[in-house]
Amino acid sequence: MSEVEPSTVISVELPGSGSLNDALRVLLLDLADRVPGRESNNPAGTSYFVHKWLSDRELHRRPEPEIARLVALVEAEANCRASPGLRSRPQLAVYALWALVSRPGLSGVVHRHNGEVSGAYYVDPGDPDVGGAFTVHGSDGHLERRIQPVAGELLLFPSATLHGVEPYEGERPRIVVSCNLRPLLST
Repeated sequence: MSEVEPSTVISVELPGSGSLNDALRVLLLDLADRVPGRESNNPAGTSYFVHKWLSDRELHRRPEPEIARLVALVEAEANCRASPGLRSRPQLAVYALWALVSRPGLSGVVHRHNGEVSGAYYVDPGDPDVGGAFTVHGSDGHLERRIQPVAGELLLFPSATLHGVEPYEGERPRIVVSCNLRPLLST
């Protein structure tokens, strides 16, 4: 994605997302009930979100098959869409993966990620028509685009893209898995 504008967002419906989402929903809601959430995964320590449960950034290292399947699908989509036609390009790999389970009142400040390509996968976008849109912002911070996510949708974007989340007021938990990818180094 390095050849495209930072505000470019690619939307992909992942194949087999219905069964994947069913398994991820059970796993992530269970983790949110049992494991204390992190205040922030931001190196500076401040949180980009309020009213949420946040996993650590090592979710991709968990042993559950649904996590491995999601990582494989995200990497496959990122690699075929990030730089089409560049066969000599190093493969992109997930190096950080985390989940966010939103409660009523979730809001997120505009921010950007580390890495080369980042993504947001919607296990459950929550209740319809009560906020929670993914927002894309220009380099000066102005709103360029709103995307109302749907279950099974993967949004891929250059990590430098300024983005955020509009306030979410739904009762149903909004479940999103986000990630950062970077090129694999040759060994």
